[in-house]
Amino acid sequence: YLELLRRFPTGAAYPVGLFRLGQCHLTLGNFSEAAEAFKKFLAAADAWQPDALAGRYDLNNLLEQAYYALGQSYAATNEPAKAVGFFRDLLSKFPQSAFAPDVLYRLGAAHEPLGSHQQAIDAFRALRQDFPDDKSADDALFREGALQYRLEQYDQAIRSFEELLQAYPASPNAQRASVMIGNSYVVTRQPGKAAQYYEKALQTGATGDETANINRQISLAAAIAHYQADDYAKAAELLATIPAADRSAEEQYWSGEIAFRLYEYDRARDAFAAVLKSTEEPSLLQRAHLGLLNLLYAQEQWADALKMAQDIPRHLLTPEAFVMAGDAALNTKDFSLAIQMYEEIRHRYPQSEMAQDVLYYAGTAADKLEKFEQARQYFTDLYQQFPGHRYAAKAQFYLGWTYFRADQYEQAIRAFQLLIERFPNSEF
Repeated sequence: YLELLRRFPTGAAYPVGLFRLGQCHLTLGNFSEAAEAFKKFLAAADAWQPDALAGRYDLNNLLEQAYYALGQSYAATNEPAKAVGFFRDLLSKFPQSAFAPDVLYRLGAAHEPLGSHQQAIDAFRALRQDFPDDKSADDALFREGALQYRLEQYDQAIRSFEELLQAYPASPNAQRASVMIGNSYVVTRQPGKAAQYYEKALQTGATGDETANINRQISLAAAIAHYQADDYAKAAELLATIPAADRSAEEQYWSGEIAFRLYEYDRARDAFAAVLKSTEEPSLLQRAHLGLLNLLYAQEQWADALKMAQDIPRHLLTPEAFVMAGDAALNTKDFSLAIQMYEEIRHRYPQSEMAQDVLYYAGTAADKLEKFEQARQYFTDLYQQFPGHRYAAKAQFYLGWTYFRADQYEQAIRAFQLLIERFPNSEF
């Protein structure tokens, strides 16, 4: 074909030579070369007289194929914007094209990397509505739901995935659709429903070594969902399907959390300790340390909890861990250390809700030390900066109480009057 084009650049067969050259490059995977050949064909086709070749070629058919091939080529060379242009041209110029179902699917796929999510959804929706029996219809519906999930349109995503399960129950995407419904319910804080769909995914999924890891991940997701729904026994049952000796650090952590909720403290302790030995991932280490602190805190082992908190590297202490350490210090009557722990939360995690809570806790600790001015500052900061906080009324009350304890009765009366004015429905 190259020789034909070189020898006869003005010949009647020149345009068809370009077309055939493009087909060859496309078959060989030379997508850039294919695109160039087909573009030259489109330019030459305007002046081409196919009748000169005794009617052997249908110009419209060749044009239709060229637009399709150009879209394919640019999609393959990671130029989605150009692919979108040629796919749209094909649908506009040849609305009855046999390529339409595949073009709609590819058009939706090309829109995705461009961030044109709604246009992608529209293309996938057109495919499944106009060609519901096409081989790509179920995948188009899955991708539509996935895009809606990405756009945080969780109700729409659930409807799309539900439609897939009903319309295409044998689809290879059925298990993933159930998982995505579960994920949507997790995000919308409906863990009970999430658990149902994760378990449905386990029932519809394939078996064998290739899918074992996927099913294992789904089992963990189902266990976590049951945990969040306070069904700890069912969570433990699902996690038990993963051999204890073969559990990942994440799986060990959740084993510990679930055991803790079931009051199986020894098993929980072993699981959290296993996490600390098996990973260096900071988030998991933080959660495992917090789990061990929770165990001591739940059993009111204040001195041990405080010592453990002091031994944990500071960067691995979460706001919750600092609060527990401060509370443990309060319970061991080490009020100065309690204030120190609470102050660290404010310094390290100023945006945390607990940075607000500890203003009240630190105020009570300062009150215990009879450092009334310091206590008043904490209480005043809380109700002035966060008037809607659940401890705001208590802070106002104890502000008055610090004045009362210091025999400053006029200030105490004023503080209590402000409590009545600001928080008329308070129990205080």
